[in-house]
Amino acid sequence: MKASVIICAYNEEKTIANVLISCCNLLPDSEIIVVDDGSNDDTQNILKELSKDYLFINERLDKNRGKSWAMVHGVEKSSNEIILFFDADVSNIKKEHFDLLLTPI
Repeated sequence: MKASVIICAYNEEKTIANVLISCCNLLPDSEIIVVDDGSNDDTQNILKELSKDYLFINERLDKNRGKSWAMVHGVEKSSNEIILFFDADVSNIKKEHFDLLLTPI
């Protein structure tokens, strides 16, 4: 089942790599969209480095506009009917987390 996974990030330099890599590895057929909501830490540099090894869409907002704005931006960029929002600071991500969200659909 193809889904678009939208990860909204604001100053998540400590966690964004783990979350993005987990999403890419656990949902290889899904579209992964990271919306950087105008971070002023190293989040964007980390995303640029990860883009060399992982397939995802990197959207950067010019300034911090808030999570709801970033979520809407991600939806506008998505191409699948099923959309999952995933926080950029989650730890211990497992396949079961995605299965619990997607199986009922």
